[in-house]
Amino acid sequence: MYRQLTQQRGTHVVSALERTYETILGEQKRLADSLYECEGVEAHDLAYREWFRTKKTLDDLLQALETSILLFRPNWDRSTMRPKVRHLSPKLVREPSAIVASMFRVLRQVKQPLIVAEIVNEVARDLRLKTARRDQRQRLYSAVHSALKRYEKKGIVSSTGGKPAKWKLVEDIEAAA
Repeated sequence: MYRQLTQQRGTHVVSALERTYETILGEQKRLADSLYECEGVEAHDLAYREWFRTKKTLDDLLQALETSILLFRPNWDRSTMRPKVRHLSPKLVREPSAIVASMFRVLRQVKQPLIVAEIVNEVARDLRLKTARRDQRQRLYSAVHSALKRYEKKGIVSSTGGKPAKWKLVEDIEAAA
């Protein structure tokens, strides 16, 4: 009876440690898959130092967790652990309508039609969004492009066609506003 109790003791602790271990493995996997776009040698060196510091921190955490788990389960096998990758939220801003409002401000201010990439750059500048990484730019590009398509169907914006398509506000809407 005593032996069974000692084997069961700490089970909830080990489960919590294993979940944390899997989460840290996921962070390590996401770090390995991360893509940094840098301009200039100094930015590249800074990004590499940050990446290496984060990797070392994750390695140290995994080692500490492994030591703790082995205290409770000496025959624990780390190969049974699978990385639990947390997907980052696709939200760029707190209110999605802010992107659309900024897009319309940009389209009202310009005289000539703009391509989506130009609109995205102006929206990012207007909302002070971080678009240093490629995935951040892609999410904003997708949000702006979807909004343009949606409002094109409603007759509020129009595309001049071509590759790449240029977008502008419909004149009737501008006069009414």
